[in-house]
Parts: sequence; structure tokens; C-alpha cells
Amino acid sequence: MRHIAAGGGTPIAAGGFGSAVLELLGEIGTAPEVLRLGLPDDFIEQGSQEELRRLDGIDANGIADHIRACFSDSARQAKLP
Repeated sequence: MRHIAAGGGTPIAAGGFGSAVLELLGEIGTAPEVLRLGLPDDFIEQGSQEELRRLDGIDANGIADHIRACFSDSARQAKLP
């Protein structure tokens, strides 16, 4: 297991799902690269859930972009001598 993307509807800094994934991975002694996605831990503008997810980059397109950027950079770095 080299990469994990974890996300949820809770703020990233408030011990959300991604934090639980990291805790479990630490307990079993593995250290894949983990990309945590979630709502910011600050004031959120008013709007529909669809609008807010898009603004925070956690709609389907935003999540795909984050994963491509994070894990493609990792793949390139792993190939460097």
C-alpha cells in the first residue's frame, strides 16, 4: 500500500476521518503517503453543499485534481535516483 486518499465532511484539523486513518496506520506500523481532504477548520461561507464543496476543492473534480497532483508528484519523485 503506497497511497491513500481519505476524506470526510469534518474539518481536517479537528481529528476527522483522515486523522483516524493515520492513527490506524501508525498502530499497524505502515507509512503510506496519505492525502487528507476535508472542510477547512475556519468560517465557511454560506451556500449550497454543492457550491461549498466546489469552493473548497472537495467536489468530485477537486478531489480528482488533488489526488492526481499529490500522487503523480510522489510517483515522479520515487523514480529519481
